[in-house]
Parts: sequence; structure tokens; C-alpha cells
Amino acid sequence: MLEKLDNIVIGNQFTALEVFTANGEEYVSVVSIEKKKNELFITHKEKSIRFDQFKEIPNKNDCVFLILNNSQIIQKEVDSIDVNELKTLSKAFPNLKVDDFYFEISKIETKSVVAICRKSYLQELLSHFKSKGITLTGISLGVCSISQIITFFENDSLSTNTQTIALFSEDSLLKPFEGNSKTYEINGIEVENSYLLGFSAIVGLVLKINFNSGNIITYNNYLYNENYQRKFYQKSIKSFVCFLLVILLINFFLFNYFFKAANNSAIEIEANKNLIENIKKVKSRIKEKEERLNNDFQDNNSKCSFIINKIFAKIPSSILLTQLVYNPLEKNIKEDEKIVIENNIILVSGKTINNVGFTNWIEQIQKYKEIEKVIITQFGKNETKETIFMLKILLHETK
Repeated sequence: MLEKLDNIVIGNQFTALEVFTANGEEYVSVVSIEKKKNELFITHKEKSIRFDQFKEIPNKNDCVFLILNNSQIIQKEVDSIDVNELKTLSKAFPNLKVDDFYFEISKIETKSVVAICRKSYLQELLSHFKSKGITLTGISLGVCSISQIITFFENDSLSTNTQTIALFSEDSLLKPFEGNSKTYEINGIEVENSYLLGFSAIVGLVLKINFNSGNIITYNNYLYNENYQRKFYQKSIKSFVCFLLVILLINFFLFNYFFKAANNSAIEIEANKNLIENIKKVKSRIKEKEERLNNDFQDNNSKCSFIINKIFAKIPSSILLTQLVYNPLEKNIKEDEKIVIENNIILVSGKTINNVGFTNWIEQIQKYKEIEKVIITQFGKNETKETIFMLKILLHETK
């Protein structure tokens, strides 16, 4: 269920931007990918010396991943693989002030590639993209994102826009790329070397895999969660607005239907006095029932509003209520019988996508002095694999 929710919130449109330096000029390459039925399709690709010159810029609803591979990135090789990332970083860049840099470590064969970038530069770049209406989902430094797709290759070497990665070389792992453009086939998808790093980053994002380490990974988790929350909020608002519009439309048709029915009834009433008398009797019975209901509930109105507002003032966004009943009926209403209700009881049912948030909410409302006990009468999966619940909240009697 959570995976389906992620697919709905995140969407199926992914874009990778690679900023790289070639021949003293800074370029940007863009590759857009769409996910359909667990398959990836390249829908657009282009590169330019300026971002403003692109024919198509990423849509604000796309998941956009940034690959920094320009002159602001310094990357070095380490002839070993170490679990301790700081130890590997120290081998590549001794005496580096870690707090001022983002770093990413990629393990390729028996070597490690360490790429670093100043935090100040990256923040400036993020602000620039944000001014263009682009919010980033993740960032990769240098050629580190290539590790996400190495297992799909049998080639001895891979080329990006600026580097050649010699996978089985006993000499240097990274070499300058000076050849012509190359095209690689990855599970039936043809990818040019100009878009290889961007494609690799998107594969890692879609498959939720990441073989790299470094503080940039922690920052990526922050960016992803921030983007996820923003999209979840936007889509929830749109869904709620659509729901309200549907309810209003249904209400409009029902109003028209009953309005026309009322007019027809008025015409028939004028033509039939006996029918008018019967309607008066019905109105009289309805009025009596309304008076009995008002007498039963008027003393509880203010208490009901206060307690319900207090209980649900801070309900988590992960919980969706479907029903709320205050002082439910003990049995069905029958004509000429007194209405019997269960006093000081609230029945609540709904759905949740976060068990921890649900538990915390229950623990919080149990602390209210107005509440005697909270009983979970139902909790589990329904036929559509949604987690549903029902609560019985017992209130202290008001004296």
C-alpha cells in the first residue's frame, strides 16, 4: 500500500540535470524519463550551454535529480574500499574541513571514487534552480551516480560527458573522455554517454537503491522527504477540492429533483384537500419528533463541540476520518417509542497510513481529563489493503 501511495505522490515523470564542464565551457544536459508499467522510457533529451536556452524545461511536478560534474567538483581515486566513509575521505583529501563540503563516495570494483563540493556553491545553485520553478529531489557529485547501473554492463569501460571510467583497469580508474559520442544499451534502453549519469541517477531513484555513501546522501534524504511532503499536501488539497465539487454537484441535482417534486406536490395539494390534511398530520408528527430530539440533545451541544474540537485539533495528516458519531443510538428509532442513546460515547472510524502516528494520537487523547477511556474496537487491513480502525471513546459524565 505504501508503495502505491509513493507512486501516486511522487508520480511517474523523472528528469535528470547534469551540469558539466567541457572545453572551458559549462554545459547542462537534460534527460526526461517516464515510468510505465514498471518500464522506463526516455521521453526527452537535450543539452545546451545555457539553461535558459532549453526547448523544454522540467515540469514543476517532475522529480528532478541534479548531477554536478563541473569545475566546482573535485574527485579523486582511492585504491581501496573501506566501510568507514570518513577514513576513505581522509585518504583522498587529507585535512579537509568536512563541515564546509558535501562529499559522495562510490565504490567501483576495488577502488573508491571520492567527489567533493563546497556547500556554499551548492546552495547558490539550488537557489538558482528554485528561481526557475525547479525543486530538486536529489543530488549526485561527479561520476558517483554511475554505480547505480554498473551491474547492468559487461563493457570494460563507460564514458560520460567528460570522463571515461575504466572498470577493469589496474591503472587509473578515471580518464578524460576525448572520443566521439557513444551509445549504450541498458536492458533494452539505448542511452547516449551524454545522458548516462542522469539516467543512472533516475534508475537509483526509481528502484530506491543507492550504493554510495557520504553526507550528500543524508542531504538527499532531506530533499526527497521535503519534496514528498510538498507533493502530498498539494495532491491532498486537489483531491479534497474535487471531492467538495462532486458533493456540491450531487447536492445540486438532488436539490433540483426535490424542488421539482415539491412543486408537483403543491399542485396536487391545491387539487386535493384531503391530501393537505394528511400532510399537516405528517408535519405535526415530524415537529413532535424534532422537539423530542431537541430536548435530548440541546444540553450536550456545547460539550460535544468542545470535546470533539479538542480531540481532533492535532490529528495527524496520515489519518483520514470516515465516520464520527456522538452519543450513538442504542437501537433503531421506532414510531411512538422513546429515543434511547448511549450517553458520553463517541464512535470514530477511519483510515491510517502511519501506525506510529496513529498510536501517538491515541496516547495523546487518552491524557485529556474529559476522556475516561479509549477502546480500539477494530484495527486491520480491509479488502483494498488499507489500514482501517474504529475507536470507542468513553467520556466522563458531566455533573
